[in-house]
Amino acid sequence: MEIQTRIKLGQFYKYTLLSLVMFCIGCLLAYQIVGIRSFKKPVPAFINTRILVDPSSPRTLLKKYQSTNGDFQSVSNNNHTYVYSAYLEERQDKIRVVGITLNTTSSLYCILWYMDKTNAVNSRLVTGYVLVLPESHEHKYSAAFIICYLKGNEVPDAVSIIENTVVTKPENLIPVVRPPDKSIIKQNFTVCLSPIHNGYKNTDELIEWLEILQLQGVSRVVAYLHDASHNVISVLKFYHSIGLVIILPWTLPKHLCNQTMKNLHYCGQMAALNDCVYRNKGHSHFVASFDIDELIIPQRPEDYTWVDMLKRLPNKSVYGFRNTFFFPSQHTTRSTETMETNLRISSNLFRGDFIYGPGDRSKWIVRTDSVVTIGIHFAWALTNDHVYTVPTDMGLLHHYRKDEVKYPEGVNVRREKHTETEKYNKQLEFQVTYIRKQFLNYKKSN
Repeated sequence: MEIQTRIKLGQFYKYTLLSLVMFCIGCLLAYQIVGIRSFKKPVPAFINTRILVDPSSPRTLLKKYQSTNGDFQSVSNNNHTYVYSAYLEERQDKIRVVGITLNTTSSLYCILWYMDKTNAVNSRLVTGYVLVLPESHEHKYSAAFIICYLKGNEVPDAVSIIENTVVTKPENLIPVVRPPDKSIIKQNFTVCLSPIHNGYKNTDELIEWLEILQLQGVSRVVAYLHDASHNVISVLKFYHSIGLVIILPWTLPKHLCNQTMKNLHYCGQMAALNDCVYRNKGHSHFVASFDIDELIIPQRPEDYTWVDMLKRLPNKSVYGFRNTFFFPSQHTTRSTETMETNLRISSNLFRGDFIYGPGDRSKWIVRTDSVVTIGIHFAWALTNDHVYTVPTDMGLLHHYRKDEVKYPEGVNVRREKHTETEKYNKQLEFQVTYIRKQFLNYKKSN
């Protein structure tokens, strides 16, 4: 009897310990993926140490960066971490810094800069909590949030991220973006374009993409520019001049953004998308993201804009659109005489009859203010759980490919004609023709 009791007690302790270990592992995973919203807010640790910085330096730098869109700044000369932007959370209890860091980075520090009415600069040093974002695809570097908690109602004007508490001069200084006044008129839809890189040069494709987005009700496109041809940059500047495109520099060092993509997935796509979400909180009701070779198309013939489509759907925070590939029509000949045959949507009317499952190559439209952490194909963390996969007879992600696609093993795909984009052809042809003429005039005068 005593032996059996000991055995039972041993089993009890064994499974209790195992459960505790599994619970801790689950907490760590949740912490990395979701962020800090499920955990008790840490008390800001104000570190008593000397920050040996000339007060005029941050004041001068702050004025410089407030007059520009900013760019990546290094944290130190060891190339471990780069920071891009900083946002005050709506509850005003923390600063969220968007950056790129080594996957092994565990701790950093935040210098919070305060400028008073006399332009005097004060500073505080607090611990920075590093949240490495998912979807690194096993690369050395990942997108990351660095969370700097605040104490009281004072909001810093800028933040610097450093690696240790002994600082002679911080390598970076980022203005803190505050939530806009609630009375401002919001955009309906903003599209976030992943970093343009590797000398992208297809101006016709870019113009058509931007024009069809406007037909669908998009009023703003945020473009992160690393490397493109002179003509593509001119197109982006033209659309910036008419108020559609915001161009943001994305000048990551070569070891992080190049053709091999060995160290960082897709030139820091996750950092760009999350920056775009936080940049548009309070400014745009919805944000969406997909590449220049993709379009979210309402599938009902009578649904022309995204608003037409969303009116038919439940009120959710995330709308996921499943992916299917489109290919050039077999007998389409490209001609300079007829604009329609030069339009991608009218010359790619055949698609594979296979539609990928939710989260697999899918893209999204989200309510901006509901997102905590966005991913490439779905949302990682929200303020609620209102996620909806749009039925494929209501909305679909059209993915245009010139080359053959490698479908999942065992899937036999036939091509079928699909004409739901024909409703745009006439207006799109007119718009593209008009814009090309306007663009040529713009180039002559600039």
